[in-house]
Amino acid sequence: SRVPVDPDRTRYRVASISKLFTATAVMQLVEQNKLDLNADVNTYMGGFRIAPTYPEPVTLGNILTHTAGFDDRSLGIGAPLSQMVEPLGEYLAKSMPPRVLPPGKMFAYSNHAFGLAGHIVESVSGQEFNTYVKANIFDRLGMSQSTFGVPYPVPQDIAVPYFKGGEEGGFTRTELDRMRFGPAGDLITTAGDMAPFMMAQMNHGTLVEQSILQPATVDTMQARHFVQVEGLDGWAYGFMEGRHNGIRWIGHDGAWLGFCSQLVLHPETKSGFFVAYNADCHFTASAPIRNGLFDLLWPSR
Repeated sequence: SRVPVDPDRTRYRVASISKLFTATAVMQLVEQNKLDLNADVNTYMGGFRIAPTYPEPVTLGNILTHTAGFDDRSLGIGAPLSQMVEPLGEYLAKSMPPRVLPPGKMFAYSNHAFGLAGHIVESVSGQEFNTYVKANIFDRLGMSQSTFGVPYPVPQDIAVPYFKGGEEGGFTRTELDRMRFGPAGDLITTAGDMAPFMMAQMNHGTLVEQSILQPATVDTMQARHFVQVEGLDGWAYGFMEGRHNGIRWIGHDGAWLGFCSQLVLHPETKSGFFVAYNADCHFTASAPIRNGLFDLLWPSR
């Protein structure tokens, strides 16, 4: 329909960029001594347990660096928008993939593990995950257009998701849906709302007079905590890292049916960028934008 994007109103599902908010929520509770990144996650869970498949337990530190060792699972992770989905803990209790690798040894990206981190936030805080994040991150930063999950009634300003191929300008529209492991990928937000979160992360956890994390916690969150082999990119807590034009950046990508996004930060210069579009991720579409922004913000020395 060629409706122009309004950065302050047009909402996108940013998929796995959601994990940065889940990691931030975990780190807030670590600050309050309610969570220990090195403790067995079973310490904090009710209703079900992670099996002792290996001698070493799964920790939140493992989860935040994708080294918990869970198998992958994709079937059944979404549901039609018209269908109500079960509570997060109930879903994970019956659908958590098995452990197939010892923790802390091997990178294995896991949406379900980040769903588990969100469930632990619920268990420890006593609040449903969406409620906790709204009170402790969104409201503090003025992110009034952001929700975890598609709100009801569905706002008119959510971008229509498309996938490539079809008779509508070379695309076919698809439907919004529900995601069962919300903390791993169900953030709906705008570019205008992402900006204060990015600025807080680059300003030692504070935006104007509102703080979401203490400076030492931000430093810990953004530092490298795992690399598979020296010379490769590693992982901070929630943040992936990379190198481009001679600088180390941190951030995250996001991909879900009909949506694609990328967030990149360079805290040393307090600069970064966020890109989102309402179509499936295609490297040929996003790479020129990403490379152009790198060259603009951080030219090769």
